[in-house]
Amino acid sequence: MFRLVMSGAMIVVGIQTKDMVAGGFGLMFALFSLVSAKYKVGCGYQSGCGVSPRYRSIQKTEEVEFTEVK
Repeated sequence: MFRLVMSGAMIVVGIQTKDMVAGGFGLMFALFSLVSAKYKVGCGYQSGCGVSPRYRSIQKTEEVEFTEVK
């Protein structure tokens, strides 16, 4: 909902100032917010922005051999 309100404000500013860049960006932002709300994609719907954490790489520990230099 926040993205849709933000995009609406950008479209209004684009129309008031006759700025095609701000209006176009607001329009694309509105389209993105509607699509992401319909298909439940993006941050907020699946924790971690839809990316599952890889715990195996975090828990993997390797013994490092080293020689002390004096």
